[in-house]
Amino acid sequence: MCQDPKTFRDETLYSKSLLEDIVQKSIDGYRAPIFSLAKSSRWAAEILKELGFIYSSSVLPAPSPLFGYPEAPLHPFQWPSGLIEIPAPVALVAGIKMSYLGGIYLRYLPPYLIKY
Repeated sequence: MCQDPKTFRDETLYSKSLLEDIVQKSIDGYRAPIFSLAKSSRWAAEILKELGFIYSSSVLPAPSPLFGYPEAPLHPFQWPSGLIEIPAPVALVAGIKMSYLGGIYLRYLPPYLIKY
């Protein structure tokens, strides 16, 4: 997550309000692009709860070329703010944690592996 807390709060509030106006329902869940909620942006969980989100699926509990939060639990957990986090699923492959959702590996793996 490359934003500062104020920008993140303002843009997320604007987006949530816009979506709620369109669908005429409460938006309860949040997912950061590229599973970008990482150790350095844990502050976002407090802002998400403050904005009325109940849950998030924004953490990749594995190493990643972009973000990743390898120290995060592999199972759903609750942030101190009360926000429930449902981390991206990972599998252990030869002792290495690897996500099997999202398209990041399709962008970084050699083409022959993707085809396989």
